Formats: sequence, structure tokens, C-alpha cells
Amino acid sequence: MTVSHTVPPPDVLDTLNATVRYTAQPLAGEIPNHSTVESAVMLAARAPSMLHDRPWHCRVTGTTIELHAASRRTDTSEDRGVLVSCGAALHHLMVAFAAFGWAATVVPFPAARLAIIARVYLHEAEPTDHSIRLAAAIARRCHDGSARAASPEHAAAGHRADRIEALRAYPPVAGTMLTPIHHHPDLDHPDGPARSAGTAADIRVPHPRLPVDETPPPPDQRWFALATRTDQREARLRAGLALSTVSLLATELGLSCEARVAPAPRARNGSIRHVLLRVR
Repeated sequence: MTVSHTVPPPDVLDTLNATVRYTAQPLAGEIPNHSTVESAVMLAARAPSMLHDRPWHCRVTGTTIELHAASRRTDTSEDRGVLVSCGAALHHLMVAFAAFGWAATVVPFPAARLAIIARVYLHEAEPTDHSIRLAAAIARRCHDGSARAASPEHAAAGHRADRIEALRAYPPVAGTMLTPIHHHPDLDHPDGPARSAGTAADIRVPHPRLPVDETPPPPDQRWFALATRTDQREARLRAGLALSTVSLLATELGLSCEARVAPAPRARNGSIRHVLLRVR
């Protein structure tokens, strides 16, 4: 018997008419025209990456679109960045298709081959307002994680500190946590504590030190940790979905969201930190 699982709300995926299912059975799907697929993949290519390049590629197979990892070692700790980056690209891809009028059902890790990260099954659906706004945010988001401009409805949304708090109020991706962390001067240093998760052209030198100071950050800047309860590959992929979500919502609010690889994954409360985010 095949067991399928639909992610329970609240989850930002619901606003994209998107569903995540765990099933070994093939699902019904349709493939948009070549131009639509190409445009969606080009938008996915703008997703934040935790590595030196985009560690993934897309492949159209029959009536599905497959997301493949460039590395086959996606079950090991050194490839945490591969799965987080693939998750971010997958969310960007879902946003793009939703804005183009195609709802996605995503099956993560559908085969024994670890390189296949997800299969995406599509069917026509009315675009949601949320998906259209997020797709527009992809175009506005700069390589360094900053926003060119806020969306019109958020252009006068108040002080930056208020908009940062508004970002925290959005529903999370199920299974992930966005928690504030304390400021440390090393986080503002151009070389640390880890690579910036912009596009492939935005690389910082790794630095081993963690934020440990108890000094509160300035009100117009906040550091957050993006974490999950476990360190399984599904959790790493969800961390990537959440990274993409937070980045795009920050852009929509006219905020800069700079992401860096967490240098020491396990936090004191036992959760697994995947990404450090500076929102300002």
C-alpha cells in the first residue's frame, strides 16, 4: 500500500496552490509549452545558492519536470548546501509556474537515485495574487539579496523595523523555524561567518566563528537562524524552501535579506541551523 502525505497548514505553499506529497506512484500531470517551462526555469535560476554555483538542473521527462542535484552525495553533511540550494530553486520554480497559471504537486526524493531531488507534476490553475507578487519579487531581488524596490502596497508600510517584524508574522514553511539570534561584530565583517547565499557570482570566504554576543542588534537590522528539528534530507530541502520564501517576502517588503551558511549546524536547543539571515 502506498502512503501519501500532504503537508498540513499553515504553510506558505498553500498560497501557491502547491502540494507536497510523499508517494511512489506516478501522478497525473501536464507539461506547459516550451516557452513557459524555459521562463520558469530561468526564474528558478535566480534562487539563492549556498555554493559557488547552481548545484542543480531541470529535466523534462514525459509529463513531469525533474529537479536533479549536481552532486550525488546529497545524504552527507558536507552536501547540506546542495539540498538547501535545491530547495530554494524548487520553491522559485513553484512560484514561477504558479504565476504562469500552473499549480504544482511536488514529490520529493521519488527514486532511489539520490541525484533526483524532486518530481514536479503540473496542472492548469488560476494564478493566485500571492504567486504573482512573489514572482515579481524574483525579478526585483538583486544578486546580493537586496531589493530594488518594495511592492507598491508595501512601499509605505512604515519604518524598516516594523517591516522586519511583519516578515516574521508570515506563515512558515511547515517543519522550519525562523528564530532571532544575537548580534556579533563578526557577522558584519565582509569575510564571515560564511558564504553569502546570493547567486553564483556572490561568494564570501568561510569564517568559523559564531554569533555569541548578547548585545541586541540595531532596530533596523535583525539576524535570524533558519532551522529545522531534524537533519534529514527532507528537512534540508524544506530549509531551502523556507530560504526562498523568506528572501522573496523580504524583497516584497523592500528589505534586504542576506543569507549565509550556518557554520555550526546544531543550536543549543537541539534544532539544526542551516542558514543565518541578516534582514535590514
